[in-house]
Amino acid sequence: MPGLLTAPGKLPLPHALSTRGSSSLGKRVQRVLLSLPLPQPVRRGIAAVPPRLWLLLLLGLGAWAVFGRSGEVVVVSSEPEEPARVREKDPRLKWLDEHYDAVEAESEGAGQAQRKGKGETPSLPSAMEHVFGSDGLVRVGLDAFEHPVKEIVDRAEGAWDKERGRAVLDMTEWEEEYADANYGRSAPDAYHIWPLGHRRPPPLPSPFLLIFSALPHTAFLRFQQELEHQQGMFTLVVARGRASVELDPKAGKEVGERARGVREIVDRFARDLPDLRVAVSVTPRPRQALRVTTIDVLSAAHSSSAPLSATYNDILLIPSLPSTASSTCPPPAPGTLSAAPTPGLTFLYWPREGLDPCRHSYLKDVAPAWFDEGLLGWAAPVLGFVGGGGATDLVLPVPWPVGEVRHDRDKGEWRVGDVPWEQRVGKLFWRGPTPKGDDIHPAQRLLHPSKRPPRTLLPRGRGFVLEDNPRPLQGLLDISFTPASSSSSDDDSLSSSDATAAAAAAASAASEQAKYKWLLDLSVEGEEHRFPEMLLSGGLVFRAGVFRTWATEQARAWVHYVPVLPDMSDLPALLHYFHTHDQEAQKIAEAGRRWAEDRQRQEDVEGAWFTTLVEYGRMYSRETEEERYGY
Repeated sequence: MPGLLTAPGKLPLPHALSTRGSSSLGKRVQRVLLSLPLPQPVRRGIAAVPPRLWLLLLLGLGAWAVFGRSGEVVVVSSEPEEPARVREKDPRLKWLDEHYDAVEAESEGAGQAQRKGKGETPSLPSAMEHVFGSDGLVRVGLDAFEHPVKEIVDRAEGAWDKERGRAVLDMTEWEEEYADANYGRSAPDAYHIWPLGHRRPPPLPSPFLLIFSALPHTAFLRFQQELEHQQGMFTLVVARGRASVELDPKAGKEVGERARGVREIVDRFARDLPDLRVAVSVTPRPRQALRVTTIDVLSAAHSSSAPLSATYNDILLIPSLPSTASSTCPPPAPGTLSAAPTPGLTFLYWPREGLDPCRHSYLKDVAPAWFDEGLLGWAAPVLGFVGGGGATDLVLPVPWPVGEVRHDRDKGEWRVGDVPWEQRVGKLFWRGPTPKGDDIHPAQRLLHPSKRPPRTLLPRGRGFVLEDNPRPLQGLLDISFTPASSSSSDDDSLSSSDATAAAAAAASAASEQAKYKWLLDLSVEGEEHRFPEMLLSGGLVFRAGVFRTWATEQARAWVHYVPVLPDMSDLPALLHYFHTHDQEAQKIAEAGRRWAEDRQRQEDVEGAWFTTLVEYGRMYSRETEEERYGY
């Protein structure tokens, strides 16, 4: 029966591969490959290739064998060859060649390359790099490749990591740091009581407080008695382990509230202090500006452990003339003065140096009233809550619970995390009382600029461009004034309805600020202590101002908040950058909130006051013979 007996299955071949007749060389090569024990898919592929292609492949292999392998044997190295430069050296680009040579030498471990005849590393032209000056300012290089704010943030984060790595974690290390800062003197025994009820060591005392230990005891007491009679002061008294305050009967409501808050703080550790009396300033401005000669003499006497003699009568006597913020500056010299910042092309990197009036004369034009104000020049420690450039006040944290900033979710008040970052409004928020008098409020300068703004630095990817923009802040601000509050005005000047409206406006502003991504802290009178509240609300804080508080001194600029020049000429560039770099803005805002939650605790507030009063009490009660308060 046909179809029952069949031959074993064979690979079907095209008609051209039939064995009939004579076969070409290409066909023979194909047959040889098909006879090999190859997998079925491979054999099908070989059979599908025309014989002529096999012939061309055979000829190519022969040509390579004849011509390609003739001559010397080529040795292939396993290491990749260094790519040769294809660009011819242009004498006009000599600086770029030298820069590349230096970078290549450092990468190969050859150290820093040296120029011929000079022992320095070639660098890029100044226009291609952002200049970080020792004066605390960053000047923009217009030909740089990266946006200056990006580089500033990276540097600040690296510096903050180093600071945290050097943090003191136990009392043994704390005592070593204390001895190093005090020329080998050991810490008073009163500090040994602190670890019994606290988790972390107290902060180290301010070096500026310790220099007053060189004062004779009689002069120290005389200065403090004179301070008690100054306006805007209250006296903290510690007697037999209990704290109390003394107030002028004519003192305002704010002075009384601040005094009671300080007493509550000191009551917690008053039993560990000697008897003392200290005047504390509650004014919204600094009070003291020691002359530079006085500071130098006190520092030298403290380092030598020798009290001042009667020959320094110019220091030991109370000066008849008031001092000014400029009195703290040494004689001007070219090396200490800094050029005025270029509007729109200068940023504030380090606020303490960047707001130093001894280096930046332009600050006198920004805040003329502050630099013309008469201050105390007495050689005595002045405790307060506000400091500033040119001032020598010892800045302490605000009393508890003002520094805590409480939240109440049940009452609908703002709380950290209530409004997610993605749902917040991308505008700069500020609310403040309506100004009185003829002085121009900083917020008014933003709303109604008096002159044409400079060109604006706009981000483009990782870089930037400089463009003319007559309204650089359009659509980025939410600034308005509220009714004047009783804290910023006399009680008699406000009716009960006005006071109620002012209190309601202040509460509404505290609630609304948690709905915005960016918050503005102008640090004007009556707003000195808003900074912790803004950080805890979860927004990115832009701080502009000459004065500083304990919280702003402890926080790190560009890590927890964004510093702004006092004239706010850099504010448009900052807002445009963080508007396009929303993740970086959120990162700084979250870091600021975490820092505020960690540092605005009662333990940290108590620690600052404890350290200051222990050192002050040692000076005040120098004639006592109790060993635990001596060195």
